[in-house]
Amino acid sequence: MKRFYLLFVAVSMIVAFSSCASKKYAKRGSKYEQAGMFEQAADMYYQSLVAKSSNIDARIGLQRNGERVLDDKGFRISQAYMDGDDKRTVLAYLDARDYRDKLSAVGVKLEIPSRAAEQYNEVKPRYLEKTYGEAQLLLEEEKFALAEEKFKEIKRIDPSYQSVDALMGVAKWEPVYREGKGYFEKGLYRKSYYTFDKILKSQSAYKDAEVLKSEALQRGVLTVAITTFKNKTRSPEATGLLTGYIKKSLVDLNNPFVKVVDVQNANQLVEQQKRALEQGGSIKVGQLLAAKALLNGSITSFANQAGKLLRQEKTGYLKIVTKKKVPGSLEEKVEVTYKKVRYLEVKRVNRVDCSFSYELTSTETGALLVSDAMNLMASDGVHYAEFDGDHKKLVPGYWVYIDKANPKDKVNDNPTAVSELKSLLAAKRTVKEVNVLKEEVALMVAERVSQRINNYNPEEQ
Repeated sequence: MKRFYLLFVAVSMIVAFSSCASKKYAKRGSKYEQAGMFEQAADMYYQSLVAKSSNIDARIGLQRNGERVLDDKGFRISQAYMDGDDKRTVLAYLDARDYRDKLSAVGVKLEIPSRAAEQYNEVKPRYLEKTYGEAQLLLEEEKFALAEEKFKEIKRIDPSYQSVDALMGVAKWEPVYREGKGYFEKGLYRKSYYTFDKILKSQSAYKDAEVLKSEALQRGVLTVAITTFKNKTRSPEATGLLTGYIKKSLVDLNNPFVKVVDVQNANQLVEQQKRALEQGGSIKVGQLLAAKALLNGSITSFANQAGKLLRQEKTGYLKIVTKKKVPGSLEEKVEVTYKKVRYLEVKRVNRVDCSFSYELTSTETGALLVSDAMNLMASDGVHYAEFDGDHKKLVPGYWVYIDKANPKDKVNDNPTAVSELKSLLAAKRTVKEVNVLKEEVALMVAERVSQRINNYNPEEQ
């Protein structure tokens, strides 16, 4: 019900604002009209109708002034026709047509003067034929940008004129296609791929762009084989955990140029690579196992610390507020007393530390492509308070003896101290277990590795 009320209020405010704006524009329109500035007046009445379509005065004002403006535009068409200027005649008509359509969108129906329309219809075929020929010539001369502008102009006049769509597509995409082919011939397959992809997102087909895009991907893809990481820790599960997360993270990149190759016994690839190099490269290991790069890693630390649950007894007070009637009066007297109590403060922290380094090397040249070393940590802890009594009445403080007063006794009944204690009483009581933190730190490692490999682009080296 409350949401409905708020929505109702918001809608009411918008309606009120629109109504106010509509009146303001209509008033300005009237002033322009009185001054003989009919085009400006028409624009103000138009804005008034946009703000509030039911404004009758604005509609009548736009009808009256719009006709004057459209008559003036019709005169410009006729003037250009009499001057024998086909282009100016056509452009003047398009301007009038756009203005007519603009007013029609707010419900004001006007017509271009019939004489001006007849003159346009006479000139139009002649102008289209001439412009189409010029555009074709520009296309033959490979002046693609100029040709595209000509075809755009033709399409604005007549969207279905001859082969305007097809030729405009050539004018727009042929330079891009040639750029893509140029990248391909230079071995810049990633740039080539994305260039052809840009074309194909606009055109369902263009020459052999689809084939070249596919071939560029095939030649430029970085296929990665993950070897068994060296594990120098006392945590045997670290190898599988990091390998699994890194593999998944690489797959999840959705980078068409990074592919993980599922190679069994990938470590054998290292020895085969060495032998290939010793034999002068007669054996191409990348082709043998379909991997262009090897990911070697070393885990030097994967330590976990399961913290103990530390309980510390704390002193505090129970705040007791009582009201007593004042004898002989209707007023009440408020009395505050503090009762000494104990509560517990509990702390626990679990953490996992990981040190990992890796190298991504080419299987064909042995070149180092990407490398990194990292020390990462995942942790979680709890810090909360436990009290068996009424939490709302508990306030922090210090006392020496529970059953008698002492000069060192102190009640910290101030907003800041009480707020901190209430936060502890409401704090979470469960801590993430070490196994969960192991997965978290493995994910952190994997994301860092995958992003470095994702950012690697051999064409920018």
